[in-house]
Amino acid sequence: MVMFFVLMLSGCTAEDVDSGAPAYDQDMRLSEADLPALEPNQEIWWGPEVVVEPYSEVMHCLFGTYTGEDIGLASLQFWQGAYGHHLQLFGTSTNPLDIADGEVIDCTDSANESMTSLEPLLIADSFNGEVFEEMVIPDGMAYKLREGQRWVLQAHYVNTSDQRILVRDPAVLNFIEVDEVETWVAPLVINHGDFSIPAGEELTSSFECTYEEDYQLLYLLGHMHEWGTSMKLELTLDEQTETIYEIEEWDPVYRDDPPVNGYADDPFELKAGSSLKVTCTWENTLSETLGFPNEMCVGVTMAYPALTDSVCSD
Repeated sequence: MVMFFVLMLSGCTAEDVDSGAPAYDQDMRLSEADLPALEPNQEIWWGPEVVVEPYSEVMHCLFGTYTGEDIGLASLQFWQGAYGHHLQLFGTSTNPLDIADGEVIDCTDSANESMTSLEPLLIADSFNGEVFEEMVIPDGMAYKLREGQRWVLQAHYVNTSDQRILVRDPAVLNFIEVDEVETWVAPLVINHGDFSIPAGEELTSSFECTYEEDYQLLYLLGHMHEWGTSMKLELTLDEQTETIYEIEEWDPVYRDDPPVNGYADDPFELKAGSSLKVTCTWENTLSETLGFPNEMCVGVTMAYPALTDSVCSD
């Protein structure tokens, strides 16, 4: 998930965003005019509109609910200006009575309770050399976006300037009708959360899942936080084991931008009876025990044929 930031809007101001909102120095909100013309099957979902303080790193999450009829989500494009780090679309099980549609929360802290309810939808895995991060799947395939699906747009910014910047970035969703979808795809996740890393110590821990159906994988990536030092994913079938994803030296920047194995041109087979094992090593530099969700150990892929998410967790 590589990103390249080129768009940078000017128009400095010291006015308030709206009544009661904090002042800002520079308006860096993107607008529809900054994007290519939309196709009939495309729609813009705007991310959170927030002010980011100078020399700060923050994440903000905007909550909403999809209210249209069931439809196929064929691809996503995420656009950001300078100081943007990522924009991602997730599903969530958070009750709207707890966080209402349209509400924006500061989700910088990975231990925030609302962050533990995030579920992958389509996850960006490629970069087309221009100004956005995207997830594109082969023609005829789509993720089924159902009526009533709660969603979260998570925007991450690293403001290295001395200006208070006003930001708002778009996600462009590409839809196809349900009866036009040939193959449904959905996230397949292996989540190891049952670990406890003692203060000042190193720990290696593993978790394994076995799959009862045949899948094809479009890509594969791993996820840890800043205390991770290495991770790998191993595939076992008929007592034969091979490493299919490995990061020998985990970089903290991989938390939001991990290396990706792409299989769109040559799908990877996960056959029935196969097992996936995720193994992570961390170094806890804190003076207290570290565990989930402050630190994580997750493998993520998009699999097909799959009509619903598959999350294997301990």
